[in-house]
Amino acid sequence: LVIVGGRQHHSECLRDAWAFNSTSEVWRKTSTPPKGSGYGCRWGHSATAIPPIPTAKDGSVQSEHTIAVFGGRQKTKKSYDYHDSSVWVYSPKWDAWRELNGPADASRPQARDHHAAAYLDGALYIHGGKVTDQATSANDDLWRFDFVTHIWQQLSYDGKVPRSRYLHSACSWPSAPRAAPAALGARRGAVLLFGGEHIKSRRNGKKKYVRFDDVWGYWAAR
Repeated sequence: LVIVGGRQHHSECLRDAWAFNSTSEVWRKTSTPPKGSGYGCRWGHSATAIPPIPTAKDGSVQSEHTIAVFGGRQKTKKSYDYHDSSVWVYSPKWDAWRELNGPADASRPQARDHHAAAYLDGALYIHGGKVTDQATSANDDLWRFDFVTHIWQQLSYDGKVPRSRYLHSACSWPSAPRAAPAALGARRGAVLLFGGEHIKSRRNGKKKYVRFDDVWGYWAAR
């Protein structure tokens, strides 16, 4: 188990990371990216377990499990409302961090916090979240980050879709049956979303909202 960052109370934003060994039942403080690297304290981010995955066209495989950290809100000298859109990966094996940068001119999701994230088939999927502390609505977009190319892709889908939300959870269902015949480009595996909070309106800093208990599934095309 690895935990990254968070907030102790309103005025203390954390940038530390800790690993828990389930065999010895001992916590260990891990390394963090050096100051000046652009990695700041954060909360409302996602930290997703990534298994060994193919990393090259020749089929070579990344040899260790990693943790991918995306987004969140950071504290700066001027504001508590600075949001982040970077992807950082932590290797427990080497106790080391690195930022995954794609092409500078490539599209990428808006910086956000309290989104949902899950890993499936060589990619990180993120959904929803909010882009400011006083947002009048949450996001409903879905993005895919490829761990080989380091390129983001915004995904589109037809039919009924989940309403905008944040504070929800996501997980992968790798063995999910195809939602459509393979001939139509469907593949096995899905990303599932559960719950969250939908902002109906916000006036004078006060929001009206509704909380969900629904479950949605996204099946990627081939």
